[in-house]
Order: sequence, then structure tokens, then C-alpha cells
Amino acid sequence: MESLPKSDYNEYPKSLARDDFWGQVRRTINGRRISEADVQRIVEGIRGALRLTRDDLLLDLACGNGALSSRLFGDCRAVLGVDLSEYLIEVAQENFADPPDYVFLVGDVVEYVRTEQRPERFTKALCYGSMMFLDGDQLAAMLREVHARFTSVDRLMLGNVPDRDRAQQFLADNPNIASLELDNPRAQAGMWWSVEDLSALALECGWESAEVSRLAPDVFNARYRYDLTLLRG
Repeated sequence: MESLPKSDYNEYPKSLARDDFWGQVRRTINGRRISEADVQRIVEGIRGALRLTRDDLLLDLACGNGALSSRLFGDCRAVLGVDLSEYLIEVAQENFADPPDYVFLVGDVVEYVRTEQRPERFTKALCYGSMMFLDGDQLAAMLREVHARFTSVDRLMLGNVPDRDRAQQFLADNPNIASLELDNPRAQAGMWWSVEDLSALALECGWESAEVSRLAPDVFNARYRYDLTLLRG
């Protein structure tokens, strides 16, 4: 039995092996690592949604240990990852950093997007599997600041979002789980957002439109999650 809940984002990763990259960021199925095939399909989905090119400078918000953005680094000119967890950033720097083109910073993502000194240099942004751990005000602030200050970012992908409209189906398919805390960003799955509500919030924060995409149903978690890519102009 795990001694720490997975919702303890700061301490839980320390309970795992230093090289258990997917476990540290909670991309597991009943404690087992997701398959390499699933990782590849996730990466391909991100590439397609962001339309990454070798000219792009990618901002990875709440990047965790960098295992995911390391798969995207070859598609971009440069990548900068930001995460609140000092431990996960240590893991990222030890295993994936390649300065000056691939670097990591410790920091709160909302504070970071408010204070980044050269926001105009970034062209694409990603927040994968982590925006649901922000409360509504924090998420709105992040979306608003990226749109207002990171003026060259034409696509921001919010990935692996728990789909509120499929929460009841999730419970029906997982009878061992009695209930879900849909509005609690500190719950194990974070907050559950409907496509309609998250799209509306993004539009309120200045983004002009949003594209919904989903991975194949057999991919890890895909039946109950979706990706939302926000567009400028």
C-alpha cells in the first residue's frame, strides 16, 4: 500500500524510484507504467495539436520531470519547462536538460507567466495533465496572462483534461471508486471540466477559439479525458 497519496504532488514522487518518470507524474494504470505505444500516441497527439515546427520555442507549463517534453524537444528550436516541484525539476535537470536550448525552472506557473521577462520569444505553449490541479481562479489567471503577455504563442494546449460529462461513466466503469470530487483541484484527478465550460473560460480570457481532440479509446485514460487547444486569431 502506498504511504503517500498520489494527490501529494510534492512528496509522492519521492516515494518512487528516481527513474520512474511516468509514475512520478502519475501516468500509470493501477500503479503500472503506461506502455511505450501509449506514450508515442500521446506525443503524436501533442505534435498534431500544436503543429510544432523546428522554428518553435515551446513553453511547458507544470512540466513535471520533463519526461514528456523530452519527446518533443527534437521537434522544436528550444523548450523551457516550469514546475513548482523542486524534486521533479531536479529529476528533469539530471535526465533531460540540454542547455541552453532545453532548460527547466522551479516556479509557480501562474507567477511565472505574470513575470517572465521575455514572453514574446515563445511561439507554442503546453500544459499537459496538470491544469486540473489549478483552481478556477488560478487557471483563469494563467490563461489570461499567456494570451495577454505571450503574444507570439498562437496555440496553447491543455492536455489530458478530465471530462466532467463522462464522470458518471467513469464511476460506472470503476465500481471500486465510490465517488469523485469533481470540483477539488487537490483530489487525485484534480478538477473535472466539461468541454463547454473550459472553452467558455478560455474565450473569457481572450482566446479566440478552441479545438477539441481525443486520443483513441484504448489509450491510457482517453475514454474519460480530452485535449483542448486554444487558438489566437
